[in-house]
Amino acid sequence: MNALEIIKIGSNFLKEKEIPSHILDSEILLSKTLNQSREKVLTNLDQEICKKNIEIFKKYINRRSKKEPVAYILEEKEFWSKKFVVNKSTLIPRPETELLVGKLLELYKEKK
Repeated sequence: MNALEIIKIGSNFLKEKEIPSHILDSEILLSKTLNQSREKVLTNLDQEICKKNIEIFKKYINRRSKKEPVAYILEEKEFWSKKFVVNKSTLIPRPETELLVGKLLELYKEKK
């Protein structure tokens, strides 16, 4: 099976489980499985995926189908261009928090 077929299978499964970001999640989880950037995976959709990696991908997709956040599956989340380790014991940084921090820095840039 190639990457495109795997992405479609994962995406369709997540869509059935009513995951709104089913295509994106499938692409991200395959890139995690292959230890490649999402862009590299998407520019090499004809690359063959070995059975071992298909099994790993299926485990990730199954976790996501149960509404587990992608950040917990990846075990990392970017915040202010830095990667942070996240797990079920931590909060996932949100984009709104980046906006809030930006506003606070703006307000206090002239103060010590």
